[in-house]
Amino acid sequence: MTSPEIILEPFSGNQTEADTIAALHLQSRLRQLEDGENQFSNLYESQEDLKNMGSYYVEPGGNFWIARDEHVVAGFVGLRKTGEREGMLKRMAVMQEFRGQRIGQLLGRTLLDWAVENDYHKVHLSTGKDERARELVYEPLGFVVVGFSEEHQDHLMAVDLRQETKNSLSILPDEILTTDTLKLRKIEPADAADLHAILENNRDIQEHVAWASRTHAPQDVIPALQRYSNEAMDGRFALIADNKIMGYMGISPGDQDDEYGIGYFLDATARGNGHITNAVAALIDQARTHLGAKHVYIQIKPYNQESIAVAQSLGFQPAETVMGVDFPVQQQRWRLDFTA
Repeated sequence: MTSPEIILEPFSGNQTEADTIAALHLQSRLRQLEDGENQFSNLYESQEDLKNMGSYYVEPGGNFWIARDEHVVAGFVGLRKTGEREGMLKRMAVMQEFRGQRIGQLLGRTLLDWAVENDYHKVHLSTGKDERARELVYEPLGFVVVGFSEEHQDHLMAVDLRQETKNSLSILPDEILTTDTLKLRKIEPADAADLHAILENNRDIQEHVAWASRTHAPQDVIPALQRYSNEAMDGRFALIADNKIMGYMGISPGDQDDEYGIGYFLDATARGNGHITNAVAALIDQARTHLGAKHVYIQIKPYNQESIAVAQSLGFQPAETVMGVDFPVQQQRWRLDFTA
């Protein structure tokens, strides 16, 4: 639990305070480096913005918060405005003696609440691939991995703050019929064993599905999906062929308004029957009808010819190249535009 003495306050504008925070952040980075928790391409890169917090964070339309136990700094975090209604969470740190008191989540929740009040739509962050804050702080706050920086070896994460976007996936029906022998059904906890068996029996899927590498036992499948989607099971479906679970399909909001991304996997024994093509087509119809989607995309690795064929058959067009989620591998984003 958070200590009852912990008080959060915005940066006061005092230069001595800014210099203190900069020194503490450098100390925290040095400890992370020593413990092997994180690597830094430029260990001292944070100093410039922290010593100039007013001009770097506050004046452009962001903010900076400091958590204290009486007069002792317990942690801090900044929000830098990076675009219209968007910002980046930066420089979160909790001092070693205050770890385990959920101060990181308190700082993050304060930042996100302020962002919502000030009409931010999205907040981004980057975190080292081995940094503990990803699972302890960022994922519980709603951040999901959206890419990987090969240059800095950082995971890129984001959270969508628009309430209408968060609630939209719940509009989708629990069951979507595609053909007489194929349907999509909202995933339930009881599906975990079947989904785990598909992952275990199809090792190639782990090269295409971001969260599969974090799945080690049947009971881990649903929590992994929940962490990845961050919206419980809304938009996550079991793909059922001939009354048997043969795969997974999910839809989630994209980076742009009225944009959605579709992801899936299918057991090897069910491939070649048009199941994915039919299921993606059905989910596209649902996205247009219930979600008002104007754009839909699928991310495909260059050598995945089966998925490329699915995209082409449904009218998707190759677009930009992006870094894959969790894996530092480039993928091509194929888009379907309903506005043209």
